Amino acid sequence: MRTFDDGYTLWAEERMDDFAGRIYDIDEGLRSVSDSEKTIVDYLGGVCCSLSLGLAMRRYLCGKFGAELPSGDKRFTLSDGRVMVVKNYLRADYDVAVDDVDAYCEIIFDIYRTFNPAMDVPGFTKTEIRRLLRLDSACRREKMFDISFALHMNRDETSKFLTDVLAEQSYNPRNPEEIIALFCQSNRAYNRYSEYKRLIGRWRAVSAYADGGKTLADYTNVAGRKLSNELSGEEELFEFLNRNAHNFNGFSETAYKE
Repeated sequence: MRTFDDGYTLWAEERMDDFAGRIYDIDEGLRSVSDSEKTIVDYLGGVCCSLSLGLAMRRYLCGKFGAELPSGDKRFTLSDGRVMVVKNYLRADYDVAVDDVDAYCEIIFDIYRTFNPAMDVPGFTKTEIRRLLRLDSACRREKMFDISFALHMNRDETSKFLTDVLAEQSYNPRNPEEIIALFCQSNRAYNRYSEYKRLIGRWRAVSAYADGGKTLADYTNVAGRKLSNELSGEEELFEFLNRNAHNFNGFSETAYKE
């Protein structure tokens, strides 16, 4: 393959490698289930994500918080001074279900506690973290947002998990809670679970009194352009939410029918 020094070729090759590996995993999994239609459909429904969540979490953590060693392994320094070294997860013999689970559990819990001191993320215990690290199937979209705040993801990182791991759309501009998540993860001062829940609570308190108006046929495109530019502050966020409430799912009759 001809390469270009623009970052895109490397990105495309990584996506192709991920996809090829995923296809092999699914094919191997299908060999282990029975031939009944229901069993096969249930299995495919469980692996509908395009990339293993456990592997994706490792890749994110190593890229953002880990320091690479000459061996290709990664070194993490926790907030209490402890040092964790984990294997190179790209090794052919790496086992996501077994390797480094305890070490990653400590790393994730340290990040979670560091960036979310004011409010616990629901269900984010060490037992749950271990389950997520071993997970080779899709999680619920709502759960992905909890994970994104627990791991202190920014807007681009969360969007990558939604599209690459869950194989779904990025932030939904017709869902006010996802718009709030986008706002929080685009602004460092708000990128905490406690702020996310506070702003959702504020929106729920005022949404019944939001402005009415004509549903826009091209709202998704208009909102996408607006939200791609960071909203400057909390009041501008709520001005946008109030002005567009009739375009949200649950408010918009057109969107509901679609």
